[in-house]
Parts: sequence; C-alpha cells; structure tokens
Amino acid sequence: MVTGAGPERAGDGLEAALKESRPNHIVAIGLCGGLNPADPIGAYAIPEELVAGYDDAVYACAPWPGVKAHGRLLSVGKLAATPQEKSRLRALHHARWVDMETFAWASVAERHGIPLTAIRVIVDGAWDYIPTWRVRKSWASVLTLVAHAWVAHRRLRAIGPRILCAR
Repeated sequence: MVTGAGPERAGDGLEAALKESRPNHIVAIGLCGGLNPADPIGAYAIPEELVAGYDDAVYACAPWPGVKAHGRLLSVGKLAATPQEKSRLRALHHARWVDMETFAWASVAERHGIPLTAIRVIVDGAWDYIPTWRVRKSWASVLTLVAHAWVAHRRLRAIGPRILCAR
C-alpha cells in the first residue's frame, strides 16, 4: 500500500486502508534521511523508537522476529533539506534518521491496536542537500540524489524476501 508523502497523507492513507482490511501487524517500509554522518546511503534504518518532531510524542516500535532494532527515527512535517538542519534535528531529538511518514502511521496503528515495525532505507545522508531551486548550493545534489535513489531502490526491493524469511 502506498499512502503518499508527508504526515497528513500517510495518516489518512493508512486510515483509509484499515477500513478495507485489518492486518495483525504493520511493517512501515520506505525511505528516510540519515542524521548520523557515519550511516551510509542504502543502510537499513530499523528504529526501536519513533519521535514526532512536531510535538515530541514517542512511540516504541514493535519487534519483528529475527530483526534487531536500534536507534530513534524522527518524523517531521517538512523535509530536512540541508546538512545544517539535519545536524540540528539530530542534536535536538537524539535521532539517527528522519522521515515524514512513520510517526503518522504509528499513531494510526496505535489507535487501532495494531503493532508497527519500521524498516526504512537511507536515501540522503547527513551531509547531503535535498535539491531546491531556492538554494543554489543544493543544485549539484540532483545527480547525487538520483544515484542514491538507485541504491536505496535496490535495498528496498531486497526487504520483502528478508521479512518473509524472518517470520
């Protein structure tokens, strides 16, 4: 199921999906940004804890058999687009990764009494700019981000069989 980017679309999309079917566990798979400069592009982010950057609420992720969770993923309302912003978020929230959807999914899952495990793949590192026309310094990042997206896509495709084998 694809819910869309951002917390509002993610939450609304999952709510709509849960009206159609009720799983016994939700695995939130997708992309994230790295906040730890030591984490490489394409690394799996399997947090044990989620934090909402907009109100500091915390959610403990459900364990998944055979998968070791560690670290904290921060969900924010807008892209963390510069290395400076990523560094600030890491220091403020003690998070290793950042995205915009996972906490919204976790909130919906919790309201419905369904455990959630998050598995994300790092597509942009702590040192990367997210390209925007407003920041000239970020323009060169377009090609880098395309290459990173290719790596992340390959890693995302590998998740399915690994999850099925872990059960």
